[in-house]
Amino acid sequence: MSISFKKIATGSAAFLAAVAVSIPAAAPANATVADPVVASDTQVTARASGAYTWMWSDGATGRRRTFTKRDYGYAANLPYLVVEASCAGGARVGDVLKLQFQDYRGKWITEDRHWVADCNSIGYFEFNPYTSSGKWAVGAYKYRLIVSGARLRARFTIIFARR
Repeated sequence: MSISFKKIATGSAAFLAAVAVSIPAAAPANATVADPVVASDTQVTARASGAYTWMWSDGATGRRRTFTKRDYGYAANLPYLVVEASCAGGARVGDVLKLQFQDYRGKWITEDRHWVADCNSIGYFEFNPYTSSGKWAVGAYKYRLIVSGARLRARFTIIFARR
């Protein structure tokens, strides 16, 4: 499912919180997730300027999350990633943002994508907890948020469990 970007009325300052992470558009070729942010599994803080920022819809700060069927019930109840593009920070109209997961063969599969429509765009990236047979997935899955034109990838580990 893909949700289009929409223009935000309040601007970047109102959107950003301490849980935001800055992803520069012009990251060096050898950049890693640790380069643009101060991050651990439990604490993430943003730099002042950046082309893209992300945060969890429920305010959580970690890159490792556990989503159980018992706690959430349905996919619609899961927290999602909110990504804001800022042209002042280096984002470009037409950039493509992708949420990908790594399948059992190690291949990255695009689960959701959005295009930057204007300089104050936000996108919502949802995680799919269901297997191809329609059952709630069980196990740890590697995800990444990538931006066209930037070599940097924000990486996440999502654990789906029934209890």
